[in-house]
Amino acid sequence: MGIGKSSKGKSKALKAKSSDTDESSDDEDSKMKSYITWQFKKFMKYANAKGFDKDCRQSSSSQSKSQDKGRRIQGMAINVDEEEELVESKFEKMDEQDDIHTAYAKLYKVSKKHEKLYRLATKKLSDMELEREELSMKFDEANQIIGALRFENNFLAEKTKKLEAKLFQVRAQLERTSSAKLNEMLSIQKSTSKMLKLKTVMLKMN
Repeated sequence: MGIGKSSKGKSKALKAKSSDTDESSDDEDSKMKSYITWQFKKFMKYANAKGFDKDCRQSSSSQSKSQDKGRRIQGMAINVDEEEELVESKFEKMDEQDDIHTAYAKLYKVSKKHEKLYRLATKKLSDMELEREELSMKFDEANQIIGALRFENNFLAEKTKKLEAKLFQVRAQLERTSSAKLNEMLSIQKSTSKMLKLKTVMLKMN
């Protein structure tokens, strides 16, 4: 009866372990199977050492001893089942812890990736802000240059007007001076011509 219960317990543990194989690693599966095999061999070694066949052929007085041994063996089988259940519970907890560690590792990788992206975005934003400030400074400088050029252009336009007015005055004065000199030269030429004619007449009279 103890062997049957132990076999059922072991079969149950094997089936439970088999159903969880897809979710656990090969290493954990190997550890579980090794432990169950070791417990089963230990139980069979103990049973063979006590000689179940010999106990069955003994007298009624020895049957009570065999029953006591059977009870002890049954108790050991129950203990084996309890140990197997405890091991299964430990492995389940290990699986849960592994799942938690795996989830934590994945979250850590995601957080590191997000942190890297955040740093890159922050650096890009800082570079863009610096570039915007440089463009703003260049724009202000360009506005200052445009303002200076406009002022200089207005100054040159005003100076050009003054020069044109002065040139007009000089030209008018030059024309007046030229006309006066021309009239003077013509007057001198006329006077000279008259004097020559007068001398010619006087010479003829002599």
